[in-house]
Amino acid sequence: MKTTYILKLSNKRYLNHLLRYQIKFNKIEYQNDICFLYVDSKNYQKLVKYFQLYDIKLYQITGLLKYNKLIKNNIVSIISALIGIIFLYLLSNIIFDVKIMTNNSELIKIINNELIENNLVKYHLVKSFNEKELIKNKIISEHKDKLEWLEIERVGSKYYIHLLEVILVINMSYLVKMLLLKKLNLLVVKLLRK
Repeated sequence: MKTTYILKLSNKRYLNHLLRYQIKFNKIEYQNDICFLYVDSKNYQKLVKYFQLYDIKLYQITGLLKYNKLIKNNIVSIISALIGIIFLYLLSNIIFDVKIMTNNSELIKIINNELIENNLVKYHLVKSFNEKELIKNKIISEHKDKLEWLEIERVGSKYYIHLLEVILVINMSYLVKMLLLKKLNLLVVKLLRK
């Protein structure tokens, strides 16, 4: 993309002087009494050198130089915006709390130790879905006797650990038989002592 300088001339008689110094221009536009010249960078340098006293003003720059000047003029705003975006990205991807949703204190300690071991703790970066699934499966496989189901849910900047404990279901008839046997054993022991 070629850089073009758009100059604003308030008096048309300057055009004769430009031709005399062999300054070439790409295009001329007239609006009322004002003349707009489109000049390349080489001819612009000549203009600056020879026509300092004339009423020729730089109106606009097009091309790469325009964007360079725009960046230079707004460098503080651009850097501030980039730092803000990075800061926002980091804040939205850091976990600020991990809650284990159960009343069993023994299970809370076990799960908490497993989460620390797998680096799923406060003030660390968020884990991807696949990493969470691996951690979940690892915890369930290591504690099959205590855990039946486990889910790691992310809500905002928090992790909620939902779990279901293993509940032992004992057959009532078996339990009654065992109690009767215990009572019978106690009676036999008492009789033998007498």
